[in-house]
This record gives sequence, structure tokens and C-alpha cells, in this order.
Amino acid sequence: MDSTRSRLTRAGQIVVVLVTAALLVYFVVWPIGNVLRQGLWANGSLRFEPLTDVLSNRRNRRIVGFTLWQATISTLVSLAIGLPLTYLLERRRPWGAALVRALVLVPFALPTVVVGIAFLAFFAATGPLGELRIAQTTTIIVVAHVYFNVAVVVRIVGPRWRLFDERPSMAARVLGAGSWNCWKATTVPALAGVVVNAAAVVFLFCMTSFGVVAVLGGPRNTTIETEIYRLTTQELALDRASGLVIAQLSAVLATMWIAQRSWRRSEAVKLRVAEPMLHRRRATAVTDVVMMIGAIAFVVTPLTFVVERALRDDGLGFRMLARKSAFGWSPIDSVKQSLQMAVWATVIALVLGVVIAVALSRRWTGARVLGPLSVLPIGVSAVTLGFGFLIALDRPIDVRDRWQLVPVAHALVALPIVLRTLLPVFQGIAKSTREAAIILGASPSRVVRYVDLAVARRAIGTSAAFAAAISFGEFGATSFIARTDTPTMPIAIAKLLSRPGASTRATAYAVSVVLIVIVCVVIGLAGIQRRGRLEVDR
Repeated sequence: MDSTRSRLTRAGQIVVVLVTAALLVYFVVWPIGNVLRQGLWANGSLRFEPLTDVLSNRRNRRIVGFTLWQATISTLVSLAIGLPLTYLLERRRPWGAALVRALVLVPFALPTVVVGIAFLAFFAATGPLGELRIAQTTTIIVVAHVYFNVAVVVRIVGPRWRLFDERPSMAARVLGAGSWNCWKATTVPALAGVVVNAAAVVFLFCMTSFGVVAVLGGPRNTTIETEIYRLTTQELALDRASGLVIAQLSAVLATMWIAQRSWRRSEAVKLRVAEPMLHRRRATAVTDVVMMIGAIAFVVTPLTFVVERALRDDGLGFRMLARKSAFGWSPIDSVKQSLQMAVWATVIALVLGVVIAVALSRRWTGARVLGPLSVLPIGVSAVTLGFGFLIALDRPIDVRDRWQLVPVAHALVALPIVLRTLLPVFQGIAKSTREAAIILGASPSRVVRYVDLAVARRAIGTSAAFAAAISFGEFGATSFIARTDTPTMPIAIAKLLSRPGASTRATAYAVSVVLIVIVCVVIGLAGIQRRGRLEVDR
């Protein structure tokens, strides 16, 4: 009886793993593979023309150069601002540090198109963006990327710097070493790996940025990401777009390799946590106050300009939300569409995330293949994924015009974040707890329900909030597959900005305000869930 039950349980696990793997292969591997095939394969033979065109074509060389240049500058400036801010928040810890730490993370949770429109409003005092000089426009892109990615530096470097033990540095000072030598001998080895990891992640985000460049770049400041979108949607030059995708994918994989390698190096450095120093609060200095005020102003100022622009002319933008636009839909319809897509995307991402986390943590048969498949979307840009949907999902059944494809794309983009949140929790559940439930007569499904899901319920709530926030702001993949009659909020903002007229632009700002409020509420719920989980863990 027990052996029969064991065989049935194992067979059920294999079926679940196979079905999950098949879905990921169809919606992730198959589209990406078709993008590669489109660029490298024609008439039954291998070709390299799309790749050589990336280097031989003058426009492509300029686009690749600008992409790498703005990503490099954005990364360096993000580190220059983020590292001192991280030191302030994690080591000096002045009064209000917790509030500023939470506030600094807000821009990263915002959709990229909203960050773009925030700086569009911020610099609008000098005239419409199209009238700005090219150098000014490039500067705005860099500043917007820095605004978006300082939170990445704080989020990645902060936990490591928080646990840094100052006792070796103090001992070196007692022995007569200067400040520079102490810093070079103790702080640099402990933080070098994690700083390189943060730089690689920021560079990756800046290189694959779509919403910011699409809103702020204009016709001259084009990156690989926006050029892929232009070639596929305006010129229908799929082979040329595929060549750029392959070039970008190569750069992304190299950057991810650097990030992973540096993260492993940082984990290899063992830190001893000195509890008295970790919780010591230093006196707040004038420089601390200045930096705190500067951080708050840096986060809040662009968003206030969005609100101000939406409230102009007695709230013209908000009054236009319920009116039908020139595109045939009303902005309030895009809000409803985003809410609907977010609900479906959250459900899909949670189901996939929980199944994969349970399978990996309990080492189901064949589950190891699910790990690489589930994190693959973070290794390619959302535009590449949407491009793959466009050219691959017409067989065996053409599903490219189905509205269900939009939440699927959102769920796949959110899946790596969801899995990263859930997997450590499921891996932390003691095996003895599950075994005790089985001894008491619980079936495998009841063990999952009353042990795994019960322990992970707060992590599931946090994952749901993150998945919803990502869905609300997803712009790259959605721009390829969204239906024109029912756009999501980021698509609606981009379309409204593309048309002239004060009322149309005011409506775009009003939709942005609605989107900011929704995302902030959702991320706030994620923070509540996460804080509650930490309190339970203590």
C-alpha cells in the first residue's frame, strides 16, 4: 500500500514538473530560440549577415556605442551617489534612516515609463523635450537611470555593509595604520565583490532600459532596446532586429556572468557581526542631515512635478480620464485593463512560483531543470521576450492576438523575483516537520497545504505584491502584444505622449499619478507582509 502510494506520488511529481517545464519552454525558450533562428538561419543554412551588420552599419555602431556609453556613465554615477548613501543609512544610521531607506527604494518599484515622464515634467520648464539640445536629452536619460538605480546599489550593498565588522579596522588604527590603509586593507576586500555585483546589475538595467529611453530619448538618442522595437514595429525588419537582439543578449549574458561571479566572491568573504557595533547609533552630524535631505529631495521632486502637471488648469488631466481619447479608448479603461492584467499575472506568477519552489526545495524528480528555465526571463530583456512572442507564438496555434498573452508575459517577467522571494522560505522548512505530518497521516497534498503554504504565507503575500507591481509597470514586452483597443497604463501613457496637445499631455500625467499611487500602495503592502514575516522569524 505504501509502495503504491509512493509510486503514485512520484508519478504525480513528474507530471507536475513536466507540465511546468513544457509551459516555460513554450513561452520562454521557444520565443527566444526563434529570435536567434531569425537572425542566424535562413534558407536552410547558417548566416552571419545580421551580426556583421551590427558592426558594419554606421547607425548600428552609433546605437551600440550610445547604449554602452550611457549605461557606463549611469552605472558610475549610480555608484558615486549610492555608495555614500548606503554608508549613511547602514553604518551611521542617523535619525530617520529607516524612512529614507524605504523612500529611496520607491523609484525602483515605479514603472520605467513613469520615471521617464517624471523627468520629462521636471525638465519641461525649458520647453518641450523635442526642443532640448541633444546633450541635454542625453543628460536627462543618465539622470533618470541614476534615479531608478540608486535603489539597486542600496539594496545590494546595504545588507553586506550592515554586517561589516569594524573590529579589524579599529585594531589596524590602534597599530598605527592610517585611514586610507585601514580602508584598503579591511573595507575593500569585504565589499569589493558585492559592489562589482551591484555595478553589473545596474549596468544590465541601464543597457536594457526601454521605458526611460522611449520617453526621453527622442529620434537621435536610440539604444539597442528601442531600436529593436522600431525595427520590428515600424520597418518590419525582423532579421536586422534579430542581429541586434543577439548582440544585446551576448552583452547581457556577459554582464550576468560578471554579476554572478562577483556575488560568489562576496559570499566567500566571511563576516563576523559585532552586535554592540551593529546596533550602535552615532550622533547625527550636519553632513548626515544634508545627505538625508538631499536623498528625500532627489526621490520626491520629480514625482511632485508629475502631480503638478496633472493638476494644471483645474485638474484638466484628471477630468479627461473618463473621456474617450483620439485613440478610441478612455484613460480610465487603461486603468481597468491594468488592474485586470495584474490580477491574472499575479495568479499565474504565484502558481508557477509556488510549484517551482516546492519542487526545487523538496528535490522532486527532474525539478533541477526548472531553476534555469524560470530565471531565463531576467537574462533577456522584456523587449526581446515580446519580440519572441511576436514571431514564435503563431504555431501550433496562433495566440498572439489573445489578451491572455499579456498577463502571461507579465508573469514571466515577474517570475524570477517571485521565485527569489519564495525559494529561501521553502528551503528553510525543516524536513522533520514534513515527516512528522506524514507520520500523523497527512497526504502529500495536505503536507503542502498545511506545512509549506502555511509557513510561506507571508512570503507568498510579498511575492504577490511584487508580481502585481511588476505587472502594472511592464512596458517592454507589452508594447509588442497589447491590443490597441485596450492598452495598459504604461502603453496608454506612451501613446498619449506621442500626440500633441495640452489636454492630451495633461491626461498622460494624470494616468501617471494614478499609476504611481497604485504601485506605491502595492509596494507598501509588500513591505507590511515582509515586516510581518521578519517578526514571525524572530
